[in-house]
Amino acid sequence: MNCGSQCTPWYRRPLWSTLCTNGYRSAPENGWYYHFRSGGYGDIVYVDIFANDPEHRERIRQVIKQIHLPGEEIESGFRIYGYAETGQAVDYL
Repeated sequence: MNCGSQCTPWYRRPLWSTLCTNGYRSAPENGWYYHFRSGGYGDIVYVDIFANDPEHRERIRQVIKQIHLPGEEIESGFRIYGYAETGQAVDYL
Protein backbone atom coordinates (compact mmCIF):
# COMPACT_ATOMS: atom_id res chain seq x y z
CA MET A 1 0.00 0.00 0.00
CA ASN A 2 1.48 3.36 -1.00
CA CYS A 3 -0.05 6.06 1.15
CA GLY A 4 2.88 8.45 1.60
CA SER A 5 3.30 10.32 4.86
CA GLN A 6 -0.04 9.09 6.21
CA CYS A 7 1.50 5.62 6.71
CA THR A 8 4.63 6.98 8.37
CA PRO A 9 4.48 6.74 12.16
CA TRP A 10 4.01 10.22 13.63
CA TYR A 11 7.31 10.00 15.52
CA ARG A 12 9.25 9.45 12.25
CA ARG A 13 7.61 12.24 10.26
CA PRO A 14 10.14 15.05 10.22
CA LEU A 15 9.30 18.35 11.82
CA TRP A 16 9.37 21.33 9.48
CA SER A 17 9.20 25.09 9.75
CA THR A 18 8.77 27.82 7.14
CA LEU A 19 10.08 31.33 6.66
CA CYS A 20 7.62 33.49 4.70
CA THR A 21 8.30 36.56 2.57
CA ASN A 22 6.77 38.80 5.28
CA GLY A 23 9.36 37.55 7.82
CA TYR A 24 7.01 35.19 9.69
CA ARG A 25 8.66 31.96 10.84
CA SER A 26 6.28 29.16 11.70
CA ALA A 27 6.77 26.94 14.73
CA PRO A 28 8.10 23.45 13.94
CA GLU A 29 5.38 20.85 13.34
CA ASN A 30 4.84 17.61 11.46
CA GLY A 31 1.42 18.14 9.84
CA TRP A 32 2.66 17.66 6.28
CA TYR A 33 -0.41 16.35 4.56
CA TYR A 34 -3.00 19.03 5.17
CA HIS A 35 -0.67 22.05 5.02
CA PHE A 36 1.00 21.35 1.71
CA ARG A 37 -2.10 19.94 0.04
CA SER A 38 -4.32 22.88 0.94
CA GLY A 39 -2.16 25.48 -0.84
CA GLY A 40 -1.27 28.88 0.52
CA TYR A 41 2.45 28.29 0.19
CA GLY A 42 3.30 30.81 -2.54
CA ASP A 43 4.94 33.12 0.01
CA ILE A 44 7.37 30.57 1.45
CA VAL A 45 11.01 31.67 1.23
CA TYR A 46 12.18 28.28 2.49
CA VAL A 47 11.13 25.22 4.46
CA ASP A 48 13.51 23.77 7.03
CA ILE A 49 13.12 20.02 7.48
CA PHE A 50 14.54 18.72 10.76
CA ALA A 51 16.18 15.30 11.07
CA ASN A 52 16.06 13.43 14.39
CA ASP A 53 19.18 11.31 13.91
CA PRO A 54 21.58 10.12 11.17
CA GLU A 55 19.21 7.38 9.93
CA HIS A 56 16.31 9.85 9.77
CA ARG A 57 18.51 12.35 7.91
CA GLU A 58 19.42 9.73 5.31
CA ARG A 59 15.79 8.75 4.75
CA ILE A 60 14.84 12.41 4.28
CA ARG A 61 17.81 12.93 1.92
CA GLN A 62 16.69 9.98 -0.23
CA VAL A 63 13.18 11.39 -0.63
CA ILE A 64 14.43 14.90 -1.41
CA LYS A 65 16.81 13.51 -4.06
CA GLN A 66 13.98 11.54 -5.68
CA ILE A 67 11.93 14.69 -6.22
CA HIS A 68 14.96 16.91 -7.01
CA LEU A 69 14.27 19.98 -4.87
CA PRO A 70 16.29 23.21 -4.71
CA GLY A 71 17.99 23.43 -1.35
CA GLU A 72 20.89 22.62 0.88
CA GLU A 73 21.83 20.44 3.80
CA ILE A 74 21.96 22.37 7.08
CA GLU A 75 23.07 21.36 10.57
CA SER A 76 19.55 20.47 11.71
CA GLY A 77 18.48 18.77 8.47
CA PHE A 78 17.61 20.36 5.12
CA ARG A 79 16.52 23.74 3.76
CA ILE A 80 14.29 23.67 0.68
CA TYR A 81 13.97 26.97 -1.16
CA GLY A 82 10.81 28.54 -2.48
CA TYR A 83 12.54 31.81 -3.38
CA ALA A 84 16.18 32.75 -3.80
CA GLU A 85 17.76 36.17 -3.42
CA THR A 86 18.99 37.83 -6.59
CA GLY A 87 22.47 36.47 -7.24
CA GLN A 88 22.07 33.63 -4.73
CA ALA A 89 23.35 30.31 -6.09
CA VAL A 90 21.02 27.44 -5.27
CA ASP A 91 21.80 23.81 -5.94
CA TYR A 92 19.36 20.95 -6.24
CA LEU A 93 19.57 18.14 -3.75
